[in-house]
Amino acid sequence: MSRTMIEIPMHTNDVNSVLNVIHTILSAKGYVNKLVDGENVWVKGDAVVSSMKCFGAIFTGHSVVVQAWMKNAVTGESDLSGFIGVLPRKRMKHVLDNIGETLTSMNL
Repeated sequence: MSRTMIEIPMHTNDVNSVLNVIHTILSAKGYVNKLVDGENVWVKGDAVVSSMKCFGAIFTGHSVVVQAWMKNAVTGESDLSGFIGVLPRKRMKHVLDNIGETLTSMNL
């Protein structure tokens, strides 16, 4: 399992507020919240015709770890490094940075 991750310190115990911010940003970009392989994530694509673009969030108690990765039927999961699919990866990195900047600026 290879994923790109950022860890953002949390100043609140209100997990729902943090999830709402993440959901708002991702849904505006066309991502849909789904259960994939037993994990609640935001996805775009289907992993068969095109690579599935995925975001997830894990709460550690004092921070939120936001993850981003691509997934397809042949190679499985891959992080946002590398040259194959460079444009979608670059867009996903920008969205990941935007989530981090937004949560940090809101002091959540």
